[in-house]
Amino acid sequence: MALITTSRNAGETGRVHARELSSSAKYSYYNRAGKSLLEIIEHARYEGQTTIVVVNEEAGAISAYQIVRVSPSSFSFAERVNTLDELKPLLKE
Repeated sequence: MALITTSRNAGETGRVHARELSSSAKYSYYNRAGKSLLEIIEHARYEGQTTIVVVNEEAGAISAYQIVRVSPSSFSFAERVNTLDELKPLLKE
């Protein structure tokens, strides 16, 4: 399972896209609301999530998706992809 959130200071486009992505794929959406990445990682662990997808937005358009892999004791930045077609196979891992 994955937790979907936005990059820091996301605009309406990024927030709407992240909510739609989480809804269509039945993943959890997490409203970042100024929280740090470490707070988001702790929330993902609490929910038992192993993947976080950060939706990045630039100039009002979705620019990339950053994958963060989470384990009980660590996390790592994994792939960064630019399209949904690139993202979908990574979420099945």
